[in-house]
Amino acid sequence: LPPPSPTVTLRFASTPPGAQVRQGDRILGTTGELEHPTAIALRRTDQDVKLDFVRPGFERASTTVRPSADGELVEIKLQAARRFARPPAPARSLAQHQPAAPAKPSDLPGKNPYGETN
Repeated sequence: LPPPSPTVTLRFASTPPGAQVRQGDRILGTTGELEHPTAIALRRTDQDVKLDFVRPGFERASTTVRPSADGELVEIKLQAARRFARPPAPARSLAQHQPAAPAKPSDLPGKNPYGETN
């Protein structure tokens, strides 16, 4: 009997489809639809492996799998992300800002360039 392959192929589907399948920082692939799951190869192991599913606009989902045999279907349902409303920025009134009065030549120290003295 030949030794088992070092990898197994699992099938991944999500609702909605298109989520990245990640193992730690590594992107393994993107999920398909339930009718057409995406095949992704993982290193064969008898240990549990944590996988994350990430798609913009949805909460991150996680599951554990044990990639010891080919063909397992991993299906994830993603939840829409909660949208937090930002508090409105404080209104700025132009009426609160009083421009400084222009300086008169007599207010400036030293010799006046217009010939007048202080």
